[in-house]
Amino acid sequence: MIRIAVLGLDEVGREYARASKRDPTSRLVGVYDPDRARAERLGEELGVPASDHCQELLETANPEVCIVSPLETNEALVGDLLSRGIHVLFTLPMSPHAEEMEELLARNTTTRGMLAADFHLRFTPAMEKAREWVSGGEIGSPLFVNMNLWRDLPEEFGGNPALLFFELGLHGVDVIRQFVGDIERVQCFGVRDTRGCFTSAQINMMCSNGAVGHLTISYEMVTHHPIARCEIAGSRARVVIENVYEETTLYVHERPEKLVLTNSIFGGIPQLSETCYRRLNEFLTSVQKGDLARDATVVDACAATRVMKAAYHSAERGSVEEVEPGC
Repeated sequence: MIRIAVLGLDEVGREYARASKRDPTSRLVGVYDPDRARAERLGEELGVPASDHCQELLETANPEVCIVSPLETNEALVGDLLSRGIHVLFTLPMSPHAEEMEELLARNTTTRGMLAADFHLRFTPAMEKAREWVSGGEIGSPLFVNMNLWRDLPEEFGGNPALLFFELGLHGVDVIRQFVGDIERVQCFGVRDTRGCFTSAQINMMCSNGAVGHLTISYEMVTHHPIARCEIAGSRARVVIENVYEETTLYVHERPEKLVLTNSIFGGIPQLSETCYRRLNEFLTSVQKGDLARDATVVDACAATRVMKAAYHSAERGSVEEVEPGC
C-alpha cells in the first residue's frame, strides 16, 4: 500500500486526508498542520499520527506520497519533497508567480518524485462525458464557453486581495481550458470588500482557437444552492454541465430533443468531496505506473496561473491584458 501524509489541513486538505483513509490502495500514515489543535482533531478522527512539526512527521511517517495543501507559501517544502523522491499532489491556491511553479515543473523532470495539481473538479463522469462530446466533434467548431463558479467565503480567506483569482479562479480556468485550450487575452471587472480584497469577478477571455469565454467567480454565494455551471457552445451543438457533477446535457441544434447524463444514485457521486477521492485515485494510479507523463496537471496549473495573473492585473488596471506565454 502507498504511504500517504497530508501536509496542511485547510478545507481541501482535510477532505484529501479522509479520501486517503478510504482509498484501498493507500495507507494514511500521518497529518500535519501548524495549528496543533486542528492537526490533533483530524488525527483523532482518522486514527492516525498528527503533528504540528512537518519535518518530524516526515521522518517518523516515511511517506511515499504527500498531499500539500495549499501550494501557496509551500513551494520550498514541495521542492524538498521532490528531491527526496516523494510524490506530491498539491492543492490551490497557488502563488500568483507562475515562475515559481515553472521552477517546480523543471525540478519535476529531474527528480524521482512526481508532481501534480489538484484540479478535482475535472474528475467527474459529467466532465468526462462533456470532454468526450467536445473532443469527438459533437458540438462542431467551438464558439464560446461560459463558466460560473462560486461559494461562501473560505475559512482561510484572511486579507489576501488576490485569493479569489488564485484559488476559485484557477479551478474555473482549468475547466474552461479543458474545452477551448489556451487563453490569449483577458478583461476583468471585480467587486472588493471593505479591505480592498476581491470577492467577486467577471472575466472575458479570447482563446487561441478563436472561441471566446467568460468566467464568473465569487466568494459571496452560499453552498446549499448549486455552485457551478459550465456551457460550451459550438457550430453544431451546446453542452451544459450543471453543478459540477449533477447533470450533463447535449443540445444538438438540428434536433428538438436533448441527450442527458444524470448523476446516478447507484455508483454516482454522492457529494462534492467525492471529487477529491476520485482525483486522489487517479494520481495514485499514475504513481503506481511510474508514468510522469500521464499526469500533465502541473503544466495546466502554470497556464491557468498566467491567465489569472493577467485577470488580476486587468481588474486592478481596468485594462485588457495579454496572457504571458510560458510552460
